[in-house]
Amino acid sequence: MQESITVKGMSCQHCVKAVSAILSEFAGVSEVTIDLASGKVTFNTEFAIDRQKLAQKLDDAGYEIT
Repeated sequence: MQESITVKGMSCQHCVKAVSAILSEFAGVSEVTIDLASGKVTFNTEFAIDRQKLAQKLDDAGYEIT
């Protein structure tokens, strides 16, 4: 299934790679696409993702789900 979130705090390609890496830590996540200008992050996943866990990991890295 395809999911999308909006992430605040990304400003460069390093941020894009960091957020992609965080999402890739979750089982079943693939095809992460990030629009840096809007902060929209789209990805495919085979399993439901624990949004609180994702939000915490992103927060720890300096980003925020809006």
